[in-house]
Amino acid sequence: MLLEHGADPEVPHRKNGCTPLHLAHFCTIDDTHPGSTIDALRDAGACVNSPGGAKCGKRAIDHAIQACDCGEHQRLDSVQVLLRAGAQVALQSVLIAIDVANPQFVELLLLAGGDCGCALESTKFWGQPLNRVLCARLKGPRECYKRMFRLLAQGTVCLPVTRAQKTCRGPSNQHLAIESELRAMAKDHADLARYLYAFLLRNAFYPTGEIRSLTVGACAVEWADEYLESAPPLQDLAVRVLRSHLYQNGNILYGASRLRMPSRIVNAILMINPL
Repeated sequence: MLLEHGADPEVPHRKNGCTPLHLAHFCTIDDTHPGSTIDALRDAGACVNSPGGAKCGKRAIDHAIQACDCGEHQRLDSVQVLLRAGAQVALQSVLIAIDVANPQFVELLLLAGGDCGCALESTKFWGQPLNRVLCARLKGPRECYKRMFRLLAQGTVCLPVTRAQKTCRGPSNQHLAIESELRAMAKDHADLARYLYAFLLRNAFYPTGEIRSLTVGACAVEWADEYLESAPPLQDLAVRVLRSHLYQNGNILYGASRLRMPSRIVNAILMINPL
């Protein structure tokens, strides 16, 4: 009714800076469908990518993701409607999805071209989203954590473009950072430490002796020693380059999904089974 009488859907709240589109996802009335509310606001001129007022600083999709952390009302439908309407997926959106421990949101955002940011200076082989998962305190079931981890490994772990022609084999700060991450993971998630180590090896990471010693027992990758002592297969070389360049477009999952190639080639690029 208010919209019919000329209410402006872009006017931010004077206290929190949010527009009606930012707040539509927090409604807990059982018979209210947020998708219908979003469509009505958009038809009235609301911008799906508006950051709201100065006190807000987030887009509507960020609030839709956060809404699932405020109770039982999972706003997956809101996120889907906003993505179909052209919502841009910034790094902040991906990090919020990780913080609410919802792998469905993470996958949706990655496939929509979610920006995973630059590779971290400390590790070089992955960016802030995977690092957020590695450092996160579990808020949900362990399987949710594992699913987010695998999605982000497939979507972000790659050979840094600046090192595509040269692989460093000596100890470095990068090796120390990766060793620290693998060591921490191995305590509670040996299977994921093994998974990440395999990803790194296939993306031209050359481990130090300390890292090789660490990855034994439950973390062991059976083919690692033979793989490191011989020239990598041509397929692996091609996949490394493709992954590095696809990552520049936001994330590898998104880039690979847009390639017009047989599914077996896409799966090889995503390293669905790195082990």
